[in-house]
Amino acid sequence: MESRLIYKVSRHCLQNIEWLNATVENGAWVYIGNGYEIRKEFILSSISEYFADEILYISWTRNGSKEIPKETIETAIENMLGVDNFSIWDINFKKVIEFDKMGVMRLGKVKT
Repeated sequence: MESRLIYKVSRHCLQNIEWLNATVENGAWVYIGNGYEIRKEFILSSISEYFADEILYISWTRNGSKEIPKETIETAIENMLGVDNFSIWDINFKKVIEFDKMGVMRLGKVKT
């Protein structure tokens, strides 16, 4: 799928997301660290456990979004963690993990 289309579809789908594990204190956000303190093992295990698909979409910018194999996710996001806002989607745009540059992430699924 083309970068602009991945970005457009993901922006549209984010409007209809039910965030998992929401609490009063933090919404659904989970702290993943900043700078050199990024919890990479936690992030990678969350991605691996949450997504069953072998192909994922990274929605970052209109021209920087892409389709990638799940096995290369670490390389694809390592320079973005704690620096950029982006999201990772399953192949059907039904499940998402959203990352914020402030060092937090949250898991969600499209409301049915």
